Amino acid sequence: MIEDTVAEGRRSRIVAGGPIGARPRRRARLACFGAAVTVGLALALAACGDGGGSSGVDVAAAKNPTVETTSPKSDLPEVEESKYQDETGKATVEVAAVDNAFEPRYTKVSKDTDVVFINKGAVPHNVLPATKGQFVEISAAALPPGAQATLKFTEAGTYPYYCSLHGTARLGMNGRIIVTD
Repeated sequence: MIEDTVAEGRRSRIVAGGPIGARPRRRARLACFGAAVTVGLALALAACGDGGGSSGVDVAAAKNPTVETTSPKSDLPEVEESKYQDETGKATVEVAAVDNAFEPRYTKVSKDTDVVFINKGAVPHNVLPATKGQFVEISAAALPPGAQATLKFTEAGTYPYYCSLHGTARLGMNGRIIVTD
């Protein structure tokens, strides 16, 4: 049964006791909610990792030592040399993981430099290589708020990385380290 009604100056159609489209809109909202929950669970599971990112990790001991490290992954955007913070000559360099950003985002270091990732944000972060196996991952469990984890870069090359909880290798919370000889 279809009937037209006018309430408070608005006209609407009633079909079988409810406005036209009410159930499809509810289904759409439920579908969006379900998709959001699914994506959230997938991100949470991805953040768990294998826990292999404890402090003092030697990059040369990564799972796949044959990965090319001399240039960034080809599908990543180019970064101008002037955007890199030059920290060459230092034995230890800090990179802060704040909420949704690494600071500095782009860093140039010397070979055998310890890069200390410090979580100065309010939520957990992880540090994943853009090229799987390029260096050992730092898991979210190893980098909760206030924690730190160290990677030692022993080989020259470009090491793009990202936090999978707040971005991808291409967008969001990501960065790069260039290691020079």
